[in-house]
Amino acid sequence: MPQTTTTISFVTDPASIADAVAVARLVTPRSGLLFTARADRCNVTSHDGAREARSSFSITESVGEGDFVYPTDFADEFAYLTGPIRFDAKSDGRTFSVGYTFGAGGLVTHASIDPRCVPSAKHPEAALASQVNVGVLAAALKVAKPFLAAADDVLAEDHSKTLHVFRDGTLYASDGRVACYFRSDALVGRELEIPAQQLPLLEKFLRRSTGMLDIQTTSARITMVNERGDALGWPRNTGRLTRCASLTKNDDVIAVVSAAAARATIRHLQSALDKHARNVRVHLDPARGCWFTCATATSLPIAGDFLEFRPSGALVGRVNIDRFAKLFTATSSDAIELRVTLAPPGGSRVEPAFFFRTVDNLVITADSAILVGDAAARAAANAHRCSVTRYAPGIDR
Repeated sequence: MPQTTTTISFVTDPASIADAVAVARLVTPRSGLLFTARADRCNVTSHDGAREARSSFSITESVGEGDFVYPTDFADEFAYLTGPIRFDAKSDGRTFSVGYTFGAGGLVTHASIDPRCVPSAKHPEAALASQVNVGVLAAALKVAKPFLAAADDVLAEDHSKTLHVFRDGTLYASDGRVACYFRSDALVGRELEIPAQQLPLLEKFLRRSTGMLDIQTTSARITMVNERGDALGWPRNTGRLTRCASLTKNDDVIAVVSAAAARATIRHLQSALDKHARNVRVHLDPARGCWFTCATATSLPIAGDFLEFRPSGALVGRVNIDRFAKLFTATSSDAIELRVTLAPPGGSRVEPAFFFRTVDNLVITADSAILVGDAAARAAANAHRCSVTRYAPGIDR
């Protein structure tokens, strides 16, 4: 009995396909790129069994509707074509092929597979929807990701490898030792978890997005959709926190320091120290300022001025230099606040414990520009006010 051949055919612009394919390939597909032609648009979806990325492009002169698979190895072809192309996907139920014609007699054909073999996005559960500003989320990820445990750290708990957004507007990251709190009015009312392993994909997706993102959340998945309709989704992990650790606001020392100068001094120390001996002394003196000492350097200063100094005399605390360095990562302005809290002696501790944090304030405009200082003060009322607090503990003697 002869087999009936089905055909899906349409005309489109290769630049549009190339752009959609670039988004879909943020996730490496397990079996190929799934194309879904419907009326005047065609979706392109890539799925690796857990994560998915999706985009779409416009089509004309369409004949037939449905799914077909384009081989991933040949998806770069569209970047080298100009002018309209006609797609043809054919199947007799046993064999599958996909190809296109272009220009004056150009023809490309590839073997394909049954689209039923490719995972597709089917999420029947109703999703809770919210929105977030692309610029705010991108800035928060840049600041907070150094504070997470590595995605491949098998000893770290899941919540230490996950960025959490809480409804009070705080994006929180902590590996259990250092922590970052990114607060913004743009995040108020949102709840979100972003595992460390998804951050590279999400950052690439954000660079292709503008304006606002729709966040669709179910019990099993999180999907982000930008204003063009491109989507990126991943499974929710089990390492969710219901709240973040709180920080004391009783600061004993407040200084304004140069972030650039602090980073230069810290890099100097990091290069000089043995990889197994990373602890240094931090000196705080109202008359002389802030500086480090260690076995290989007598005095390395941090440029800055004290705004408040409650203790009656100079202080000396110890800190791991690599953790202390995180206090000055991805700062938006050079002049930031270094705050120190002292915990009184107790238990086996005979001297005060030191807790360090830096505070950085910025404004993110509707077009994702980051403003600090006087420019931030003059920002429009609809700009988003943000603050960043980075935390690192001292080391008990």
